[in-house]
Amino acid sequence: ADTGRHDFVVINSGPGGGVSASQAFTVNPQTVVLAALAPASGDRLQTLEVIFSGTNFTESLAVNVGPDISINSQRFNSPESITVNITIGANAATGPRNFSIGSSNGVAFTVNNPAPTLAEISPASGDLGQTLEVVFTGSNFFQDATTVNTGPGIEVNAIVVNSATSLTANLTITAAADTGAHNFSVSNAAPGGGTSATQMFRVQPQTVTLTSIDPAAGDRLQSLNVIFTGTNFDQNLPVNTGPGITVNLKSLDSGDTSLTANITISGQAATGPRNFSVGTSNSQTFTVRNPAPTLAGLSPAAGDAGQTLDVVFIGTNFFGDATAVHVGSNITVNSIKVNSETSLTANLTISAGAARGEREFSVTNSGPGGGTSATQTFTVRPQSVILDSIAPTGGNRLDTLEVVFTGANLSEDLTVNVATQRCNAPDGESHH
Repeated sequence: ADTGRHDFVVINSGPGGGVSASQAFTVNPQTVVLAALAPASGDRLQTLEVIFSGTNFTESLAVNVGPDISINSQRFNSPESITVNITIGANAATGPRNFSIGSSNGVAFTVNNPAPTLAEISPASGDLGQTLEVVFTGSNFFQDATTVNTGPGIEVNAIVVNSATSLTANLTITAAADTGAHNFSVSNAAPGGGTSATQMFRVQPQTVTLTSIDPAAGDRLQSLNVIFTGTNFDQNLPVNTGPGITVNLKSLDSGDTSLTANITISGQAATGPRNFSVGTSNSQTFTVRNPAPTLAGLSPAAGDAGQTLDVVFIGTNFFGDATAVHVGSNITVNSIKVNSETSLTANLTISAGAARGEREFSVTNSGPGGGTSATQTFTVRPQSVILDSIAPTGGNRLDTLEVVFTGANLSEDLTVNVATQRCNAPDGESHH
C-alpha cells in the first residue's frame, strides 16, 4: 500500500444503496529499527565499511553519521542490512556519536584518534641553552590531540600541526638537559591514540663562537694578555694557542662573551700566523713575530786584518732561525751560533784588505716583526808583523850591505827599525 492518506467509505449495494461520505486513513512507513553497527568505532583519517543491521531497511533510506564524516557509498544488502563506506575526517570530534538510518533510533559509533608514527626529526640536534624549532615528520598528527615527548631538561613551548604528516615544535634545551642522545616521540590522546616509535635527538654542548682576539699579534719571548670575544665561554673551556705558546692563566671578564688569557710566547714558537680558539670554537688568526734585537757589547771588540776569530755578541732577542750579524765590507761571517736569547757567537774572517780602524757591528732579526739593533764598535787592526830572522846578522863599520828580513805579514809600507846597541869591546872600548 502506498504510504500516506487514504479515504475510506462504505458502500451499500442496490437496489438502492449508495456510498457514504469518506473518512481519512493514513498509511505510515514501516518503523525502521537500527540494532547494531559493525564495527562500532573508527579512527580519524580512516576510510572503512560499516554494516548497519536492523529491520525495515529500504534502498531509499538515508544514513546519518554526523559532521566531518563523509559517506562515500551505500549498498542495500537486504531490509535487515546496509553497508556504508565512510571516511572519518581529521577534524571529526572524537568520542561517541549516534549513527542512524532514516528515522531509526541511533546507535553509538566512537571516533578514535589513531596511533601516530614518527619517521624523522629535523634538525636532529641542538645546543644546551638553545631555543629552536624542530619539524616532526610522520603520520596521524592532530592539533587537538598530538603532543611531543622530549625527555627531561627540554621544554616544549608550542606545537603547530602543519598537516597530518608534519608538525613543528618550538623547544628550549635548558641547562639541566643531559648532553648526548635523547629519544623523541609523539603521542595522540585517547580515545584510541598511542605513542610512536622514537627518533634520536642529540643535545650538544653550547656552540662556542670566537669573533675576535685583541691583540692579534705578539712577539717571541713576550708575555701578554689577549682578550677573546665571542659567545658561550666557560671558565673550564681550554684556550688553544698551538705549540710554543703557554697559557699562564685565564679568566671570564663579562658573562660568557669575554675571556682574558695571559700567554707567554717562547723563543722556539714558529713565527707567522696561527689559529687561536676557545674550546671547540671557530678560530681567529694570531701572528707570532720576531722582536727587534738589542746589542750591548762585543767580545773581543777588535781583530787584526787577515785574522779569523770568534766574536761574542751580547744583547737580547737572539734566535737561531732569525738573527743575522752585520759587520761591514771585507769581513766574512763564516757561521753564527746562538748560545741563548742574550748571546751569540759569530765566526769572522777579516780580510787582509779590510780597512783599518773602527767600524760598526749590529744584529738584525728577520720578519715578521724583527728589526735591527743599535751598533757596537769593532776595531780592525793592522796585521801583527812577525820577524823570524835577518841575514846577514852582522856587518863592519862603513860597509854598505843588504840585509834580508824573514818573517810574516811583511809589506812595503812597513818601517824598518834599526836599534843601536852598545857593547864593550875586549880592550874595554865601547862600540855602537
